[in-house]
Amino acid sequence: GHHQDPLCDPMTTLTGQIIAAAIVALNTNRPVGIPVAERTRTKDLTPPLLSAITVRPRRDSVTQLEPGCPITDRVLTLDVECSAKATAALTSDTAAETLRAWVVKSLTLEPTLGGIANEMNEGDTDYEFSQADYQFCRATMQMNVRYQARTTDLEQRA
Repeated sequence: GHHQDPLCDPMTTLTGQIIAAAIVALNTNRPVGIPVAERTRTKDLTPPLLSAITVRPRRDSVTQLEPGCPITDRVLTLDVECSAKATAALTSDTAAETLRAWVVKSLTLEPTLGGIANEMNEGDTDYEFSQADYQFCRATMQMNVRYQARTTDLEQRA
């Protein structure tokens, strides 16, 4: 049988549900010129042919609320990558900023992702440029999604 990574099956864990909900939020009422957000599992360092917004999990941090309590407070950090190329009118980082602005706007409008999460906060953004000519820029934003889960059942929100 095909081995399914539990972190990557969107129907099972809250992690998968949060990522799926973030992608829905990013693609809802998307303005002209903003690419369709997609889920990715790898860090692809080849410059894209077109602009791209991709989402992948970076880490899931856990805080036990109290000893013996079955409910854990968790923070899922998502990497949202905004990749863009320079155009005649825009430098690559300015083009990436346009995508980044949409990510912040669309995700802060849905901070609970439809009720799955408690809140979402924007973290650091890292910038990378193509070394030869700066024609390509990737801005990787960390979005920290706080949620609660039962240790006995990571599929249901606590």
